Amino acid sequence: MIVSRDKSLLYPPFADQLRHFESRLATAKLPFHLFMAFRTLECQDELYAQGRTTSWKIATNARGGDSLHNFALAADHILDGLPDKSGIQWSWETRATSGVLFRSG
Repeated sequence: MIVSRDKSLLYPPFADQLRHFESRLATAKLPFHLFMAFRTLECQDELYAQGRTTSWKIATNARGGDSLHNFALAADHILDGLPDKSGIQWSWETRATSGVLFRSG
């Protein structure tokens, strides 16, 4: 399974937009970090199965080939739940309320 945060694997125009988005996050002092970008079809199918074949929550409604992640055109960011603490404290519960910072197209 390949799950990558490597922006060099993304479609170059999208990677450029993503870098711009991340610079806007930093300027706004919003502690979001890239969690997942490119995904293989196998990884996407594993995420799709989550919550359907396991006791976890459903992670996605997209099967392999149905997600823009599979074509290097999507990225997920996650909020650092404790930005004052050293390292990234992944927060799955905290919701951002700052509004839209980036829209492509």
